[in-house]
Amino acid sequence: MAKIQTKKVLKSSSPLIFLLHLLSVGLTCAAYSLPDKYFINCGSDTDVNSGNRIFRGDLNSDSISFSKQSHPVKNSSQLPDTLALYQTARVFNQLSYYEFDISSNGTHLVRLHFFAFSSEINLYKAVFNVSTSHPFVLLHNFNVQKSSQSPVIKDFFLSITQGKFRVYFRPQESSFAFVSAIEVFPVDPLPLSFIPDEASHVGPIGIKTNDYRGIHSKALQTIFRINVGGHMISQENDKLGRNWIRDDSYLYNPDTAKTFESTANLNYGYRGIVSEYTAPDSVYQTAKQMNINNSGLSNNFNITWCFNVSKNARHFVRVHFCDIVSPSPNVFKFFLYIDGTYSQEINPYTADIYQTATPFYFDFEVDSNDRGIMNISVGPKAEAGSKPDAYLNGLEIMEIMEKSGTVPAVNGHKRKHVMVVVGSVLGGLLLICILTVVLFFVLIYRKQKPDEFPLALELSPLHVCGGGSSHGKVPEGTGGSPMPNVDLGLKIPFVEIQFATHNFDRKLVIGKGGFGNVYKGTLRNGMKVAVKRSEPGSGQGLSEFQTEIIVLSKIRHRHLVSLIGYYSISFSEPSYPVKNSSQLPDTLALYQTARVFNQSSYYEFEISSNGTHLVRLHFFAFSSAINLCKAVFNVSTSHPFLLLHNFNVQNSSHSPVIKDFFLSITQGKFRVRFWPQETSFAFVSAIEVFPVDPLPLSFIPDNAQHVSPIGIKINSYPGIHSKALQTICRINVGGPMISQENDKLGRNWIPDDSYLYNPDTAKKVESTANLNYGYRGIVSEYTAPDSVYQTAKQMNISNSRLSNNFNITWRFNVSKNARHFVRVHFCDIVSPSQNVFKFVLYIDGTYSQEINPYNPYTDISQLATPFYFDFVVDPNDRGIMNISVGPKAEVGSKPDAYLNGLEIMEIMEKSGTVPVENGHKKKHVMVVVGSVLGGLLLICILAVVLFFVLTYRKQKPGEFPLALDWSPLHVRGGGSSHGKVPEGTGGSPMPNVNLGLKIPFVEIQFATHNFDRKLVIGKGGFGNVYKGTLRNGMKVAVKRSEPGSGQGLPEFQTEITVLSKIRHRHLVSLIGYCDERYEMILVYDFMEKGTLRDHLYKSKSPCLSLGYRA
Repeated sequence: MAKIQTKKVLKSSSPLIFLLHLLSVGLTCAAYSLPDKYFINCGSDTDVNSGNRIFRGDLNSDSISFSKQSHPVKNSSQLPDTLALYQTARVFNQLSYYEFDISSNGTHLVRLHFFAFSSEINLYKAVFNVSTSHPFVLLHNFNVQKSSQSPVIKDFFLSITQGKFRVYFRPQESSFAFVSAIEVFPVDPLPLSFIPDEASHVGPIGIKTNDYRGIHSKALQTIFRINVGGHMISQENDKLGRNWIRDDSYLYNPDTAKTFESTANLNYGYRGIVSEYTAPDSVYQTAKQMNINNSGLSNNFNITWCFNVSKNARHFVRVHFCDIVSPSPNVFKFFLYIDGTYSQEINPYTADIYQTATPFYFDFEVDSNDRGIMNISVGPKAEAGSKPDAYLNGLEIMEIMEKSGTVPAVNGHKRKHVMVVVGSVLGGLLLICILTVVLFFVLIYRKQKPDEFPLALELSPLHVCGGGSSHGKVPEGTGGSPMPNVDLGLKIPFVEIQFATHNFDRKLVIGKGGFGNVYKGTLRNGMKVAVKRSEPGSGQGLSEFQTEIIVLSKIRHRHLVSLIGYYSISFSEPSYPVKNSSQLPDTLALYQTARVFNQSSYYEFEISSNGTHLVRLHFFAFSSAINLCKAVFNVSTSHPFLLLHNFNVQNSSHSPVIKDFFLSITQGKFRVRFWPQETSFAFVSAIEVFPVDPLPLSFIPDNAQHVSPIGIKINSYPGIHSKALQTICRINVGGPMISQENDKLGRNWIPDDSYLYNPDTAKKVESTANLNYGYRGIVSEYTAPDSVYQTAKQMNISNSRLSNNFNITWRFNVSKNARHFVRVHFCDIVSPSQNVFKFVLYIDGTYSQEINPYNPYTDISQLATPFYFDFVVDPNDRGIMNISVGPKAEVGSKPDAYLNGLEIMEIMEKSGTVPVENGHKKKHVMVVVGSVLGGLLLICILAVVLFFVLTYRKQKPGEFPLALDWSPLHVRGGGSSHGKVPEGTGGSPMPNVNLGLKIPFVEIQFATHNFDRKLVIGKGGFGNVYKGTLRNGMKVAVKRSEPGSGQGLPEFQTEITVLSKIRHRHLVSLIGYCDERYEMILVYDFMEKGTLRDHLYKSKSPCLSLGYRA
C-alpha cells in the first residue's frame, strides 16, 4: 500500500494529547509567513510587487551578487501592470552566475522567470544551460520559443545547505543567456516535510516495487500542476506563488467526468503535513467526479488523465484529495490507478480523518515507460452497499533530476591562480628542456646500426604461469597485459608493430598457423620480420604465448627462426567487462557482454573522412553480478554534444535499448564518453560509428523548411550540420516492424498503429511493384528499406460516410520547447496511373504542403518512385506533434491521400564543454611533473630573493647601502630653473655623480610613508621637508623639490657637492639624495633637538646646552 507522505508523529490514545498536537501544528503554520528573500528583479534598479511578493532590483540589492560579465536589457514597449516584473532582463554572453547566501538547511523552491520581450537583442535566439552549485543541470539547451507570448516560468525543488548557493547561466556556442526574474526561498516548514525523502515506487508498467529513497538528494522540476475540476489559479492566489492549470485538455474521455464545486470550510492540519501552503483552497474546493448519470455509460468505468512526460525518467507524483462530494463520511471508497495497472485504495476515513472536506495527498515515485505517457485514473470499488463513485482534486507531476557531478568554472577565478599559472609556465619550460635532452638521445639512438635496434622496454623478471591453453583472464595488477613479469629485453611497442605491418594490412599476410595470422613486416631500422598475431579461438592462449617467448628467446641457430620480440596489449581505461549470467537467444548474441565504467571514460575512433556519421549506442540490462538497471549516466562526444543526460535503462526493458544519433564529424580522433553520475556507474553493450555520406549524397541536409510550433511556415532553417540529431520515432506506416537485418543502415522501423489518432480513417496498402530509386540523386535503398515504400496507409474512403473530407492523423510525444528534424516519406503505390489525385500534408494542424509528385519540379515520371520532404519543426508547450494527410478539394480530382514512412529526430545543440576523464591523467604525468619542478624552482628563486632582502634589512646603520651605479660628477654652471632633463640620462637630473650618496626612491617612499602630509616638519625655498625613518632605523629629514620653487638643477647639484664634503656637529649633514623618476630629493640628518634658529626664535623644542651654543 502506498504511503500517505507525512512527518512521523506520535500516536496517542488520549484525545486531549491529539488535540494539543493539532493545535501546535496549527500555531506553527499560522506563525509562518513567506520569507522576504530572495525575490530578484533581474536587470533592474527598481522594486516590483508581483504575486504578493516584492522583487528587488538586482542593481541595488545588497543581499545577492552576480557576475559582472553581464548587462541589463529593457523592454522597448510598455507592458501591462500584470507583467510589470518583465520590463527588464539580465543578459549573459559567457558563463555567469547569481549568488545567494542561504541561511538554513532544507528544501528550497528555485523559480526562474523568462520573458522574451522586444528589445535591441532578440531574446528568442538565446540558447543556454542553467545549473546550480550543488550541482544540478536544471535546463539544457533551453530556448524561449517565439510562440511564447507570456512568461515562461520553471519551478525546481532542491535541498540546499546553509552557505553560498549559485545559479549558473552558460550560453551555448555563438549564443547568449538571459533571465527576467529569480526566486530562491525555503519551503520547509511549509508544512513540515514539504517534499518527503521517500515515496512509494511504481515501475514503468504500473508495478509497485520497494519504496524509493533519497529524494532529498535529487532536484525536482515541476512538469504539471493541475487544478482538477477548477479554473486556472494564478500566482497571486497561491501562498507559494505557483500557477495551477485546468485539467480539461488532459482528460482522456470528457464524458466520464463532471465538475463538482464546494464552498465548505476546509479542515487543514491532517497529520501536521497539510496546510494552505500545500495547495490553494480552490484546489480542494473543486473536483472531477464520476459522471454516473450519463445513460450511455455503465457505472464501472474510470476517469483517466493522460500526460506526456520524459521517456525513461523518474517522476515524483503528488495526488491531492478532499472529500467534498460525500454528504457524510464513509459513503464510498474508490481506487487510484497509475499507468493502468498499479492500484491504491482511497479511503480517507481510515487515516486519522474524521470529517469531510479534509485535504490530504499521496506521494509516489513513478518510472515512465518508453512511450513517454503517464496515465492517472480514479475508479469505483465494487462493494456491497457502497455507492460507485470516485473523485480527484489536484495533481502535481515533477521530474526527478540527478546531480550532474560538475560545477561550472567561472573565468573570473583565474586571477586567484596567478602563482599556479606561473609555476605551470616555469614547469613547462623545464619540461621542454627535458624533452629536448630526451629527443637528442633518441635521435642518437636511432642512428645505431641495424643489429642495435632497441627492443628492451619497461620489463621485470618473468614468473611463468602453468598449464592450460585458453585466452584466460588477465592477471590483476598487470594493467591488462597478459605478460605480468618479463625481463628478456624483447618487448616491442605496439606502434612499431603497426608501422612494420602497415597496421596489419591483409595484403601482407604470408601465412596462418595455430596461433593466428602471420604478417610480413619491416621495422623502422630496415630489419624484415615475420609478425604472428594471436586470434581468439585459435586454441593457443596465454600459457603458449609465454612458453614460446621463453624458449625461442634462448635459441640462436642459423637453421631455426629466431624470436626478435613480442608485444602484449595494455588496457588502462577505468572500466571492466561484465558477462550475462544466462544464455540469450541467437538474435541477442550481441548482448552477452557489456563494458562498465565507474568513472568518466571513453571509446576513441579514428575518423577517416569528413561528413555525416551515424553513432548508434546499444544498451541491454542483462542479468549479471552487477544490476545494470541501476546505472545512471551521461553520454557525450568530443565535438562536443551531450547525447544522453541522466540516462537509465528501466527494468521494463526486456529488449535492447538502441539510441541513434546523426553527427557531422571531421576527420581525426573522435571520442564517445561515458560519464557516471555521483554514486552510480555507466555501461554500454555495443557501439556503431560509420559514415552515411554519400548514402545517398546529402543524407542529412544542412537546411530545411522551418515550421513554427503553431504550424506556421517561416524561413528556411540553416546549419543542421552543426547540430546533432537523435532519432525519436522511425515509423513504417502501414507495414510491419522492420528489424536492423533488413535495413541497409541497421535501423529499426516500427509500425504506426499505436500513433494513429483515429484508426477508422485509414486502411493499409501493400504493393510488390519494383521501386524506381534515384529521385534527384538523393533517394536510394539507404534512405529507407524497400518495405517502407511498398506499404502505406491510405484514406479509408467509404460511401457510407457523410463526408470523405477528413484527414489521417498521427500523434507523437516529443520534447517540449525543442526543435525536431522531420522526414516524411512518400511513394505512390496507390494510384492506377499518374496524376490521379493530389493531397495535402499538414504539420500541427495548420501548416500545409501540397503533395503532387508529378509536377514539373519533382522530376518524377513513374509510379512507385520514392521521395521525401524534410522539415525543422518547433513543437508546442504540450510536447505533442501531429502529422496529417488529407485530400485536396479539386474539381475532377479523386479525394485521397497516403503516407509511407516518417522519421522524427530531436535537434541537439553543442553543449560547449567536454568532460575531462580521470583516465587522461597518465597522459599528463610529464606535464604535472614539469609543473611541480617549475614550482620548486620558483620556490628556490623566492627563497634566494628573501635571503638577500633579510640580509639587507639586518645591516647596521653605518652600513646602509647608499652607493649605487654612479659615474663621476661634471657640475653644470649657472641658472636656477627646472630645466629640461638631459637626453640619455634615463630621466635623472644628475647625469654624472659618484659620491656614494644615492638613495633609491622606494627607500624614500618607505621612510616618509609615501610622502605622508602628516610627516611634513617644514617648508623651505626648495620644497617641503618630511620627517622620515630609513629601514635601518636612522631618522632623516627629506627635502623634496617642487616645480616653481625657484631652485632647480644647478642648486640641487651644488648642494649635493658642497654638503657631502662637510661634517660638523653644529651643521646639518647630507645623508644622500635621489634623482630617480625626474625627482630631486635631498636627505639630511634629522636634528632631534631642533636647530639654532628654533631656540633663538622661541621654538617649543628644549633649550640647547651651553656646549652646543658655544
